[in-house]
Amino acid sequence: MIGRGQSGQPYLPRLLPARPARLRYDRGPLSRRTWLTLLALLLLLGLGSFLLVTCDDHQDNAAPTSLAQAHLGGARRLPGRVCMTLVSDVSSSMAKPPLPSVRASAVRDLLEFSRRELAPDDVLGGISFAGDAQTSLPLTPIRDIQGTPRLDPLLTSGGTAFLPVLKRAESMYAGQRCAASALAVVSDGELAGDSPQALGDEVAAAAFTRVVFFIPGKNQPRPTALSDPRLGGIQVVNFRPNGDDLGLAYGRLLADLTGRQLAGR
Repeated sequence: MIGRGQSGQPYLPRLLPARPARLRYDRGPLSRRTWLTLLALLLLLGLGSFLLVTCDDHQDNAAPTSLAQAHLGGARRLPGRVCMTLVSDVSSSMAKPPLPSVRASAVRDLLEFSRRELAPDDVLGGISFAGDAQTSLPLTPIRDIQGTPRLDPLLTSGGTAFLPVLKRAESMYAGQRCAASALAVVSDGELAGDSPQALGDEVAAAAFTRVVFFIPGKNQPRPTALSDPRLGGIQVVNFRPNGDDLGLAYGRLLADLTGRQLAGR
């Protein structure tokens, strides 16, 4: 409908509604349900971040399958140098394949690992034994070990006796300054002719930090020759007869001696 204004001119009536006034929102306190929703979202975000970090850390520190893939993690807690002697049973029962090649492979990996992970003045040595014992590597700082020495020369003496090993080791360590010392013995534990009383007395007198028998095989029982209560301080560890598994056993012993952890790298 057309009307007329005061001037007499026709005009059209306003057909569009007037602009509404700006709305105002009352921003009152959030409801409890809203707070719980926000809290749940924050918790989910935090959990996701934690899982990402944990997965990355797990991948970085996954259990190694060989010493070539391993390193010693954490700060070293041993205040001085570590001295470890590799003791090889070269009697006839330990001369059967693949044990000689297993020992050789583990020694090679251990030397590379030690040069990479231990201090240059940490010490390695070697003793081989059957009915008697002889030094295959004098206690030598790692920085001075050249190549890969053979640590299991053949012995002609019969039988398998551990007491000569302890006496020789005690002589080797005389005058050495070691914060921790260990005998890492690769043997089937079929010892003969050793008196438990004499062995117990010699182990106590030598005062090694650790004496460990690494015995090939899975779930092997403690050897009868080491079952006397006076020899309870001698640890027995089984390993699968391959170089990687024996090498890792050496690495775990070094980790324990230095107060660190064996982890993947």
